[in-house]
Amino acid sequence: MELSSPKSSSSSQVPPPRACATCRKFVIPYFLSFMKNCDQCRAANRKKKQQAADRKRQREAAIAKAMKSITAIAHERPATPPVPRPTPVEQKENRVDLRATVVARPKKRPALHELEGEAHNAARNQMKSRIQALTKASKTIDSKALLDIPHGTSHSSPSGKEYQTATALYESLKKRSSNASILGRKINFNGYHVIVAVSTIDHLKRIDMVTNDLRKLARLSFDYTKPNHSYDFKTMARTASFQCTCLCQKSPSSLETRLMGSTSGPSTPKLCGGIVTITAVDDTTHPLDILGQRIRVRVEHK
Repeated sequence: MELSSPKSSSSSQVPPPRACATCRKFVIPYFLSFMKNCDQCRAANRKKKQQAADRKRQREAAIAKAMKSITAIAHERPATPPVPRPTPVEQKENRVDLRATVVARPKKRPALHELEGEAHNAARNQMKSRIQALTKASKTIDSKALLDIPHGTSHSSPSGKEYQTATALYESLKKRSSNASILGRKINFNGYHVIVAVSTIDHLKRIDMVTNDLRKLARLSFDYTKPNHSYDFKTMARTASFQCTCLCQKSPSSLETRLMGSTSGPSTPKLCGGIVTITAVDDTTHPLDILGQRIRVRVEHK
């Protein structure tokens, strides 16, 4: 019985070559797969490293040569002799007398009680005239500061002066009203402020709220029990007018009160002819198109 011979293993395939990591060419044999670069790339890398080392040596040689020349120049210069320290005797001789350099102070003026005769009278008269001039100037300045109230409605815009908050508007109106009462002048005020509109508070309700604020916060005197309401169909603005009861006269002093005596009977409010107007209207001037509500307060005396 004959035995069959085994088949030859010539059908086994050879692995393909590996790609170079630098040039990406498949030139590295499979048995040298542990190498990353081919022979040409390795030779080019060795050449680059050698050139970098040569440039580094050239830079170091140039720096050493420059340092050597600087050191030689420094050694060629003559050494500066040290400055001798002065002795205590020389220091005392060279010391500057500071008292001689101080500017002489002006002589102090004598006090009033130290003067005698005509000098005393002249100084006293000069002080009196100076005090009278200062008193007169201070009264003029105070009256101008308190007045700061225009006698007419000379406002730059029909809506009046803009205030950032309602509190600022009420404080300004309260100050003007108080100053006008002290100086016996008529107050003219025209101002407004803008807030974000609230859906639950319409113009009529807002006017009622501002009316209470003017009475309690701004201390404005007006007949709030008899409002005169009006409505603008074009702008949809709501307006309420009231009679002003500020009396527009200076309050009597304590001496005048004692001389006149106490009046019998209850005091009745007097109308001064002024009108207090409160207006609420929609405002569409916000840059983000947010609906606002403009509240304008106007006090006018003719």
